[in-house]
Amino acid sequence: MIGLGSAIGLGAGRSATASGRSGSGGGAAASYSYANTQSISLDGVNQYVSAPLAAELQAFGIWFKPNSAIDKSSTAEWLLGIIASWGGIPLGTVTGSVTNEIVMYIDGGGGGTFRDFYAHASESISANWHHLHLDWNGTNHRIYIDGVDKWSGSTGTPTTLTTEAIEVGRRKVPPNGAHFFHGIVNCFYVMSAGQSSDNISALYNSGTPTDPRSVDNDNVIGWWPCEEGTGTSVEDLSTNENDGTIINGGTWSSDTP
Repeated sequence: MIGLGSAIGLGAGRSATASGRSGSGGGAAASYSYANTQSISLDGVNQYVSAPLAAELQAFGIWFKPNSAIDKSSTAEWLLGIIASWGGIPLGTVTGSVTNEIVMYIDGGGGGTFRDFYAHASESISANWHHLHLDWNGTNHRIYIDGVDKWSGSTGTPTTLTTEAIEVGRRKVPPNGAHFFHGIVNCFYVMSAGQSSDNISALYNSGTPTDPRSVDNDNVIGWWPCEEGTGTSVEDLSTNENDGTIINGGTWSSDTP
């Protein structure tokens, strides 16, 4: 796991500003804001965003808008890829021991060693903006959609996951990915600690993206607002500065949550 100081701030040349920063420890929050005027459109064919983050995945969140509704009959699209092969967060149907899956979390390769899932025979995720938050509670990774705990169950035995990179929008299958996400992604973040239900509600913020450092400043180890609007770089505003790269021509969009 990446070592953390008492408070997470901005490295040299970082573009956001902060005020009223809290003291150290206990998941302290600070006051941050950002414009939220840009997102990244991915074509579902070969486009994704890669960021070189080596950390335990205790909490991950992203705003996303699928090109079409996701339900139990949808072909799987990987919103997040972590570890080679199956690891990550697929939306839609993945073959295996779970039925009616809508969202899954798979923490290993070679078919997956542990799966937490949200499954439902009639529910769906609409083709609108949504906030997904994956959170480790000590036993399972809980799956929250728009601030609501949608976790339906789990299979297998949980393992501590350390990932060498995160890839938003594809399943990591060397040498090329598969099951690309078709839609738009907005800001995304990684935290080094699970979050309380109040914090998860604050991260959802009634449908308006917020800077996660304003919710739990101490434990943000990656935060990509996706505000550049041009080029292929996606800046990480955490102190780790693991800037990401848009691969294969994903385009900037003014469609935001």
